[in-house]
Amino acid sequence: MQAGLSVVVVAVAVAADEASKDEATVQRLVGQYAENEYRTGLSNAERVDVFAQMVAFGVSAAKIAKHSKAKKAEVDAALTVANSDLAKVATARTIGSPWAMR
Repeated sequence: MQAGLSVVVVAVAVAADEASKDEATVQRLVGQYAENEYRTGLSNAERVDVFAQMVAFGVSAAKIAKHSKAKKAEVDAALTVANSDLAKVATARTIGSPWAMR
């Protein structure tokens, strides 16, 4: 060895596991949801997309309701819409509709 040592001490940084990455992503989504909802108000289609993204990361409807301060029935309805291509198209067309989730 160039330094004259037979042993070299090495520090190894372990990357965050997938669960930690997913949790960070969920927290980012929650933060963005809260900021955008407060700042401009989200359309129903936008809420559907955010809630569907959270479900994709393993967040339950109850936890989505808690984090978003939405009623669980609203979250359930949004997730039902997210699972139907026809409902998603219809929701996107009804921005500002009288049956808005909020």
